[in-house]
Amino acid sequence: MCYYYYCCLYYYAWWYGHNYCHNGGTSFYNGTQYICLCNQGWDPTTCCQSEINKDPCDDVNTELKSLELRTSSTPNIGLCDQNLTEKWYKAYGYEMITRDPGSNRCGSKNPIYLTGTIPNDTDVHNLTACLRDQEDACTTNLSVLVKKCDADTIFYLSPSPTSNSTYCFDQVDMSDKATTWTASSMHMRFNMTWSNTATPKPGIVYRCDFRFSTGNLWYKIKWYINDIKVAESEYVQKDSVGIAENTTLTEKYIEAYGVTIKCSVTAAYSAMSPPGAETKSPGFYAGMKLHTPSISIERGKSGIIIMEPTIPYGCPSYSKYFVCKTRILMSDPQARNQCDKSQIVITSTQNDRYGLEMEGGLITNTEWFENELWRKNYTFTIKHREEDQRYIPRKTSFY
Repeated sequence: MCYYYYCCLYYYAWWYGHNYCHNGGTSFYNGTQYICLCNQGWDPTTCCQSEINKDPCDDVNTELKSLELRTSSTPNIGLCDQNLTEKWYKAYGYEMITRDPGSNRCGSKNPIYLTGTIPNDTDVHNLTACLRDQEDACTTNLSVLVKKCDADTIFYLSPSPTSNSTYCFDQVDMSDKATTWTASSMHMRFNMTWSNTATPKPGIVYRCDFRFSTGNLWYKIKWYINDIKVAESEYVQKDSVGIAENTTLTEKYIEAYGVTIKCSVTAAYSAMSPPGAETKSPGFYAGMKLHTPSISIERGKSGIIIMEPTIPYGCPSYSKYFVCKTRILMSDPQARNQCDKSQIVITSTQNDRYGLEMEGGLITNTEWFENELWRKNYTFTIKHREEDQRYIPRKTSFY
């Protein structure tokens, strides 16, 4: 299936004596007919797009040159698009004009303009463009593909058919407009970091990941812990020097673990423009995750509680003889946190009756952190103890 249908009409090169293979392909005579030799990733028929339903917004990375000289107010200065490479172009802050600018405008003798309006939806539209000469407002028709992306419009342009002709663009005023862009593919993740000291110390940095717009938007990132905002960045662009620092949260904002962390993103056309809608990431729980939030135990039987750390933890020791462990203790609210009065005990073999030990990593053990040896489940096996049985309820539930 070819995404760009107009370029998929099969032309034999000998019909016109030109190369009608697209996207950098070259025509080749195989003894019977001319065929296309395509670059990798393109359909072998005419070198059109080969991937079904591929969104050109994801791949466009070429900005049309000299946009400021292509405006309808610029006189003929000899610009020419006859050698333009056929592909998608972005024109952030500019759009192709939809009116006749007259001759000797847009930096060339023969400007090219669209004859219809640009739709506001996100579909690919095949629009008609006109080449204007000195006498005729539309001496030649051309096809231009147009698609609205997150914050701007992209254009699939072909080389102009004559010399001294250019595609005509005018600047779009975005200073008072809020972008309709919203972040997609948002998720939270964390990275281990190591201090640049004689003896490196580990730490955790939380990152807010999302897909940037194809346009040159400005982004503000906010951080929430248990739905309370704790940090907020300045407006930055995706290629700004400080973008990495502005999309991360350090541990200095976290007083204790067992919290849910979220990030959010808003975007604007400039640092002074009104922002668009805020998009929040799913929550990331940082602490001990409980896989069994509720269990019921009948008299004479046991139950299992499964826990998993979602982040690593370590011990501030450099001695190889130090054993890094922490205890997870069980508390019975019915016994008012007095373990000796609780009717529930832990029976896991390597633990005492009210807790178990979880292994950690030393500061010097980089393998423990980098290879995620800490990521595993810990299991409590619990049951009623047999003491004072006349006071044991027939069934106990934990939530």
